[in-house]
Amino acid sequence: MLNSSEIVPCSRKTNTNHICCLYRQIERMEFLINLDHELFLFINRSLSNTFFDVILPLVRNRYIWVPVYIAIIAYIFTKFDLHKASYYILIIVSAVSITDIISSRVVKNSVERPRPCREISMSQQVNQRVRCGYSSSFTSSHAANHFGLALILISLLANGKRWVKWTLYSWAAIISFAQIYVGVHYPLDIIGGACLGLALISLYLKILGPTLERLADGVGDFVEANSMA
Repeated sequence: MLNSSEIVPCSRKTNTNHICCLYRQIERMEFLINLDHELFLFINRSLSNTFFDVILPLVRNRYIWVPVYIAIIAYIFTKFDLHKASYYILIIVSAVSITDIISSRVVKNSVERPRPCREISMSQQVNQRVRCGYSSSFTSSHAANHFGLALILISLLANGKRWVKWTLYSWAAIISFAQIYVGVHYPLDIIGGACLGLALISLYLKILGPTLERLADGVGDFVEANSMA
């Protein structure tokens, strides 16, 4: 953990540096960082059990969910006409790509917080259950992407059904919790990632939704015209 004398000052000239400065302010709140570490150790060590050891490394593996993603795409194309289905797929793919890029390449590279499995003061205490990545820890891209994806699917497909909403948010929360349990993220990384994903997707849907709908109409017309030729 950085002492106040070791904290690198940030310039406030760009939005990226605003993110950096925000995190540096959090670092100065030593009690919050200590709480973050203690909660991490509680989840990573005190909650250890055989069931979690088997299930949670699988849950956070992106390839496990490929059949679910394929099923969602198939559902969209069978339930909606070509125009609307194209619109929904464009929104989902482009929005998750944006959350991933901003979390992985902008925020992580600005903050540069070590993962718990790579932080010198923590690494000997961590139960490392998966390979420890070399990218920065804050924010969690798993949390940003999955909470963002959950919000998109709720907005497009839930039709006001509360069970769909809570199922999707619970799914994102379990995947995010698994990131702490396996030893690659702190709780603060997860909270930051979830907030980032939800904020970006909310903004994205308001700003770019109408534009993508027009683009999807064009894609649908093109495919329809060629299928009739």
